[in-house]
Amino acid sequence: MRGSLSRRRIQAALRCAGGLSATQQGVPLRGRLSYNQYMRTSRARFWAAVALAAATVPSGLACIWDGDTLAAEVRHRGYLVLDALTGRFDRLPPEYYRKRYEIASERIAKDPSALDAYDNAAVACERLGRTDEAIDWMLKKQAAMEALPVHDGAARDDARYRFHANIGTFYAHRWVAGGAKRDDPDALAALDHLTKCMAINPEAHFGREVVQLGMIEWLNSERKQPLGDHLAERVMSSVPYAMDSSNNVLAEGLAGLVLLGAAWESVDVYNCMAHTLNFSFDSSLSFVAALRVEELLQSGKRPLDQSEGWRITLDDAASFWEDQYKKRYRTELTKVYSQLRAAGDEYVRKRNEYVLARLAEGRHPDSDGGFWSDWTEPARVELPDRRALTQSQFALVQTLLAGGILAGVVILIVVASRVSRSRKRAR
Repeated sequence: MRGSLSRRRIQAALRCAGGLSATQQGVPLRGRLSYNQYMRTSRARFWAAVALAAATVPSGLACIWDGDTLAAEVRHRGYLVLDALTGRFDRLPPEYYRKRYEIASERIAKDPSALDAYDNAAVACERLGRTDEAIDWMLKKQAAMEALPVHDGAARDDARYRFHANIGTFYAHRWVAGGAKRDDPDALAALDHLTKCMAINPEAHFGREVVQLGMIEWLNSERKQPLGDHLAERVMSSVPYAMDSSNNVLAEGLAGLVLLGAAWESVDVYNCMAHTLNFSFDSSLSFVAALRVEELLQSGKRPLDQSEGWRITLDDAASFWEDQYKKRYRTELTKVYSQLRAAGDEYVRKRNEYVLARLAEGRHPDSDGGFWSDWTEPARVELPDRRALTQSQFALVQTLLAGGILAGVVILIVVASRVSRSRKRAR
């Protein structure tokens, strides 16, 4: 991610997007700062903010598995970052997790080999703020796994993977909540379990485990190396597609802190998302993330990072757009963001209303296969494509130009006709 390779990739990306002319190639970016200078100064603020967010929002390190995880992955596929930015994700009421715990504990009492029930009981405890109990349930699952005969290798690996992912996350939560002291037993346990989890399935869970693991490693180190450098090295060495610009592992990892954690109202996390999306030249989503930061600040939320220049502003997020389209695109994105946020809030309201009504009837998806049968996913508000907007504006210019040319030709024909008639009369 350094030096000439990054510069070539950035210039190629900008050319493809129409954001870098031939005369601009090789010209320093960000005003008087070159790309490398900008990255060195901004990256440190960016990753420091990630660390601050992780250190003060225990559930922000969430990477947990229960009965809802796979369904959530399917529901958010292709929209993970956008849903995290706009609030279109489950924020289920406590009653939902209390009922889940009740069902899971009763099921385990009847069948101690029901390994998935241990995950549900543990995650329910975690969601309800009972982390010690969550860890105890995972240790009970470990004992249950050891008591079972070895049979299906894939099923065994899946059970082991979920065990390590869950208990590693719970240890991390307890460690951070206790002050994140270096080499604390909970920190070492979290690193051990998440490393084992990565070894079993390094690409699962939106690639989020690698981001989580890298952050915990850095928080538990002397922190001499910038977190961004450490995390980039961890991602590059662990995720084969990390260099593919269509798979922004860092952005998705940060989005995971929102979707499965308590970072929905964290100025720092969204500011970090705006930074990493801007670094990867996904300027539309970067601008949306900056709008979310603006929204949180206006609601009275405050960042933990108070360093100079901590924030990526709306101007920063829009800095790579072509000047002739910038005003129009900013206006359009701001309008659509308001629609997306309203749709996100309405999604949560309808989802919880649906859940509470069925919980009141004694129903829950863990015991009722038809629980979600009457639920219909609301239509999505799509984020406009910058190129479509600029192309439509270009098409308008072309239309006006063609109309002007046609009008000019008609005028010339009329004038020529009149001149010809005048000459004939003069003869």
